[in-house]
Amino acid sequence: MKQSKLRSQSDNIWFKKTNYPGDWLSEKSKKIIKQLNEKNMKNLLFTLLLPLMSFGQLEYTRALNFQNDIREFYELNKLEYDSLLAYSAQVWAENLAKINKLEFSVDDKGELLYYYEKRKGIELDDYLLDASINWVVVREDEATFNQTICENCKYIGFGIAENKDYIYVVARYDQIFR
Repeated sequence: MKQSKLRSQSDNIWFKKTNYPGDWLSEKSKKIIKQLNEKNMKNLLFTLLLPLMSFGQLEYTRALNFQNDIREFYELNKLEYDSLLAYSAQVWAENLAKINKLEFSVDDKGELLYYYEKRKGIELDDYLLDASINWVVVREDEATFNQTICENCKYIGFGIAENKDYIYVVARYDQIFR
């Protein structure tokens, strides 16, 4: 025979505190708690959904650290992540996914491009890091590597977008390597 636990006074207090609409709260307190809960829920949803909405900004730390490790080897300043550069990189990555080809943008910012062909059952852990490694290791021209170690660059931002066949990565720098 199963015995049920006897309720203590502390159980009743816990129940009232975790189930706010108890008789012991004033209407004003209930209203404030409701507003806080709604605000916190909005913040929570925003925090959880923002990375999904801006795929490119999901996780840039490892790519930034890799680029800064390369720059440190050449005794260059570390790059800082810049949200405006990231935004413009994201916009351009989305454009590349839409037109389905690599094209450099026309502006005064440094830029590196990368694409990854989707293959069934094969996904990378970190497309931004893979792109950063590719720009340094598999350099088809010196301009790509030189942009990574641009002495005058101080800021970087990443963007990432995809279509049904490819994933496009864009790195935007505050300066063009000269």
